[in-house]
Amino acid sequence: MQTVSHSEQKLPNLPPSELVTPPSTATLSRQNIIYMVVISIILIAAALRFLNLGKTNFWYDEMAALRYASNLSTFDVHPPLYYATLNVLLKFNQSEFILRLPSAIAGVVSVLFIYLIGRQLSGLKITILTMLLASISPLLIWHSQEARMYSQALMFVLMTVYFYILILKNGSRFAWLGYAVAAVLAVYSHLYSGLIPITLSIHLLLFRRDLLSRWIIAQAILLVAYTPWLIILASLPAKQIGTVRPVSILHIFYNYYAFTTGYSLGPTINELRAHHISVLIPYLALILPLAITTSILVIAGIYHQWRQNREKAMLIILWATVPVFIAVFIPLLRQSMIFNVRYVLVSLPAYLWLLASGIEKLGRRIGTVALIVIITYSGISLYNHYFNSRYAKEDVRSAANYVTQEIQPDDHILVITVGSLFNWYFHSDNPIVTSSQPQPAIELVTNAARNTNTLWLVEARAWQTDPNGEIKSYLNDNYQVLEERNFSGVQIYKYCITHCVPKPGS
Repeated sequence: MQTVSHSEQKLPNLPPSELVTPPSTATLSRQNIIYMVVISIILIAAALRFLNLGKTNFWYDEMAALRYASNLSTFDVHPPLYYATLNVLLKFNQSEFILRLPSAIAGVVSVLFIYLIGRQLSGLKITILTMLLASISPLLIWHSQEARMYSQALMFVLMTVYFYILILKNGSRFAWLGYAVAAVLAVYSHLYSGLIPITLSIHLLLFRRDLLSRWIIAQAILLVAYTPWLIILASLPAKQIGTVRPVSILHIFYNYYAFTTGYSLGPTINELRAHHISVLIPYLALILPLAITTSILVIAGIYHQWRQNREKAMLIILWATVPVFIAVFIPLLRQSMIFNVRYVLVSLPAYLWLLASGIEKLGRRIGTVALIVIITYSGISLYNHYFNSRYAKEDVRSAANYVTQEIQPDDHILVITVGSLFNWYFHSDNPIVTSSQPQPAIELVTNAARNTNTLWLVEARAWQTDPNGEIKSYLNDNYQVLEERNFSGVQIYKYCITHCVPKPGS
């Protein structure tokens, strides 16, 4: 065999202009178009998340977050990372816009990570479609516009999945380190983020057992890092999370319906508290077309992904289902914990990937029609979210401002459920009695009505602390109503306690 030394190798005889071939104009143009599309979708995501960000008042759950953030020595069942973020902001500004800003930013960053993950999981078209669906997702926008930890947790979960994919791809130290850091941040943001490492472990056991020894070490590091919080969590007194409700297979179906439409289309959250399928009957004409469309898309998406790459397909399928199924059935083991769609927001991106994959699989014509259906439903839900009072959060701010203007110095106030939130917006020194848990109506009213001629009742979320309406019934039976005012989700009643004009007919 004849060998040629390195010094003897020569370039072919080409004109100087052809020695280095630059990318074609068409290639650069296509790449620029892709960048422009990605940036445009991210800008859409940002616009929808910042729209009306500070317009609405804080609501009940946000007030709970602000209470824990104000005093980090008091622990919630949820981990402290998000509360620490809010604690810093509270020192500088207490406006709704500023305190919701971390959630909005996390929501935009999440759309960017969906692009980064998509470039590893699927083709460009599916990635762009998934980004688009995420950017206009009513559920993601809802949680990007509240001072709660769910948007932050999703961002860190997406980072965790991204680095997990890099581990499968090249196993670099950077990928392992990135996974460890992102996973720790995720589980310190929300309790149920721990379902993602479980999901990824199932996937690794199915397809990449060659990484098992290093994976076990990574999970051990994650567990050690999380142990301080587990110790604190174990020492906390038992606490009911949310309102007790029966476990039902319908929770799974409603979960994916909410994944598509958010909370602002079809039955309202208050209607769903009936926990009976009859509340859906008036909305069947609205729900069924969407249910059929999304079912077809999910089935087509699973088939399409499975034909392309089974390992990647199974990652998406597990990610879209395992956290949801576990969260639905956790209440069977621990009755103090209930299921809520927001707990498994971490599975929503994978569900959107299946929808996007189904749109591509169905082809240009049918896929376009399906995409228009999804966008239309999302658009209606977003309109309701921004402008329809039926789906609005309790307007405690307006109620508190009204009472502040109308109240007299000797008047007293009884607030059902939302006492801390009412105090946040109330600007007077009048005595306030709050009902933060079920109590005998006569006891609450006696305490509130002592030494006053006028008592104001502020009633919101009564289903939580006064489900049978005993407080209002007791007041109506014993005192005269002087005035009634309604705000979104909040009712105000003004009662005369003493020196009252007799009721007509009494």
